[in-house]
Amino acid sequence: FWRKIIMNDDLIKSIPSILWFLTRIIAVLLLPFILSWFFDTGVSGIIAFFLAFIAILIFLSVLKSQKSTHWPVVEGTITNNEYVEHKRQTGSVKITYSYHFKGKKYSNDRLSFSETSHVLSVVQRIRDKYPMGSTVKVFYNPGNPEESVLEPGASGSSYAFVILIGVGALVAFFFAFKNYEGISSERLIEIKQLINWKK
Repeated sequence: FWRKIIMNDDLIKSIPSILWFLTRIIAVLLLPFILSWFFDTGVSGIIAFFLAFIAILIFLSVLKSQKSTHWPVVEGTITNNEYVEHKRQTGSVKITYSYHFKGKKYSNDRLSFSETSHVLSVVQRIRDKYPMGSTVKVFYNPGNPEESVLEPGASGSSYAFVILIGVGALVAFFFAFKNYEGISSERLIEIKQLINWKK
């Protein structure tokens, strides 16, 4: 079992992405506490920094999604059209497609950068749009041809979500720093002690 996992080429290739994902998660969880402790802002500071980091990550993701509209295009073929059932009469579609770039075959199942659950009627329309064996335009990342998408760009809801989180972060920062008088002398002493301890 473990040998199969170790020898799995797809898993090995995905290790850098997994590590980068875990690094971002750790940063988002730890940095708000560290910065809030440094500036001595309490719980409101933790919330403000947390929302700020979330807004930044989502914004960077939206920028990447929008950048995909300028990616090169190559012809691909739909190899799978699968309905994935969710709760409360909703579901999603797993569209798998293959394409070639510089003589090498690639396969992906990313439809768009904002894939969500849909009501069954919408799911069926998506399936009808990408029938098995049909030819499609595949937008691929020239710097990483394994990364591709059929429907490039960011949705309006993605921008709205960034704005909503950003406004929440600004409100939280207002309450965290409205009576802020700077870093306390006790906190400065603790910081100096940490610096001297590292030396």
